[in-house]
Amino acid sequence: HPKVWVARYEPKASAQALGQKPIVRIVCASRNLTTSPCWELFAAFEGQENGGTSENGKTGLVSGLTSFLARLNRETSGSEDVLRRLQRALQNAQIDLPSQMQKRCRFEWQWHGGPALWASFPQRGTRALVISPFLRATFLSRLVPAFDRLTIVSTQEEFDALSHVAHQALAEGNELFVVRSAEAEDGSAAMQLHAKLFICETQTTTTVL
Repeated sequence: HPKVWVARYEPKASAQALGQKPIVRIVCASRNLTTSPCWELFAAFEGQENGGTSENGKTGLVSGLTSFLARLNRETSGSEDVLRRLQRALQNAQIDLPSQMQKRCRFEWQWHGGPALWASFPQRGTRALVISPFLRATFLSRLVPAFDRLTIVSTQEEFDALSHVAHQALAEGNELFVVRSAEAEDGSAAMQLHAKLFICETQTTTTVL
């Protein structure tokens, strides 16, 4: 289910590109490999392959990605060389993080039998924003008592599938928004919700997944 791109771009063999370093680009997205016109979200990071002097990128984002690629390498066959070259490129890259992510930026991933995404959420918080085309009662039963106020953006179909008890729990002091599809030029549905975003606030920190 992951949607992750790790790409390495080498400079052109030309006089103008002489001395330029390869570029490494990381994209973590909600998008599938389709031409779907859905509403998506993604985070993109880029840096030069110059020895990997950026500690911010190496300790969180890059280390998480390289460990994910290493696990993928152990579980697959036929693509080991590509995965190893991407790992080396990441380890040698200086990823320049935006100022908002200087303190901490991690690549979170899970494998069969590993810790669930819920382990990355604060155990207690003041506010949370959830944008997701999928809502499950088991997840909401953890989310509702953990935060003082929720803002949830989803689809009518997902809200309708929740039980009456789940609706009652969500209705008390929280905000619920329904995304309705737009109509494309050919009459088909466009801008359906496919994005997944979580923003959790506590008294001292903000966590974005």
